[in-house]
Amino acid sequence: MNPQINLKQDKMSTPGTPKVREKLLTAEEVRRLLKYEPDTGTFFWRVDTLNTSAGDKAGSQQSRGYWHIKINRRLYMAHRLAWVHVTGEWPDGHVDHINGRRSDNRFVNLRIATNSENAWNSRIRRNNACGYKGVHFKKAIKKFVAQINAGGHVRHLGVFMTAAEAHAAYMKAAREHFGEFARPA
Repeated sequence: MNPQINLKQDKMSTPGTPKVREKLLTAEEVRRLLKYEPDTGTFFWRVDTLNTSAGDKAGSQQSRGYWHIKINRRLYMAHRLAWVHVTGEWPDGHVDHINGRRSDNRFVNLRIATNSENAWNSRIRRNNACGYKGVHFKKAIKKFVAQINAGGHVRHLGVFMTAAEAHAAYMKAAREHFGEFARPA
């Protein structure tokens, strides 16, 4: 393993390409070190390491909900390791959690996504006051406005009396523009 990794270059990798550190870790090495259970999304160590024993659960859940596993003093996201463990290749894009749960690394819950597709499948923002994705309340007219960002443009979908009506308009547009990546909330 080459210890001379440029970490700045690693963080700046073009979206859709494996990071520098990922290129150094082969699928064979991942499979040698880790046992992956695709039905549960859980990894276990196959070998003894400094702080773990073979058979121990691998990794830890980070504050943002993702599982990380340290291999050769480098952190790897568990969903990306799951992809390389099953397919034999590092993903050429984001690995999206279909159900939106960052800790659910079952292989059936993972799919390759572009940067845009990954964003379309994002959750509702924490600062969303009305509780619906794609909807905000406009105080000046005392109505709910639905809009969607598709193709790099914000598209106005209409003005509605209720948040639920505005959200229905957003969801219709989301299904048309985003297909399987449309997320209701």
